[in-house]
Amino acid sequence: MEEILWKFSRQNRDLRDLRKDIQGVWDDDAARDINRRYLDPHDADAREVEASLRKQVIAISEAAALRRRAEEEARRATQFAENMIQSLSAVERELPLLFSCFEEAKQFHGKGQDLIPIIDRF
Repeated sequence: MEEILWKFSRQNRDLRDLRKDIQGVWDDDAARDINRRYLDPHDADAREVEASLRKQVIAISEAAALRRRAEEEARRATQFAENMIQSLSAVERELPLLFSCFEEAKQFHGKGQDLIPIIDRF
């Protein structure tokens, strides 16, 4: 796109330079009529198109940068999700052991509570 803009700008600049060079030589009613009816509007349109192309080149460049950033963020999010899945799997593997230990602790606690009156008698 930048190459298209460069060529377009160059061609318009060449045409403006040519018109400027022949302005003194080509100065009659017919020349003024052609300039007024065709060349001046063409130049105005060309300037608008060139400005629009410049904006488009900038917008495309910015969009490409945002796309690269979004792709990087997506990669980071994917990595984060993979890490979370691994952590969740580890928790799911450890959970049965945790419940087993909890039940065992409750039994020990109950036995300990049962022993308190016996210990208090001594």
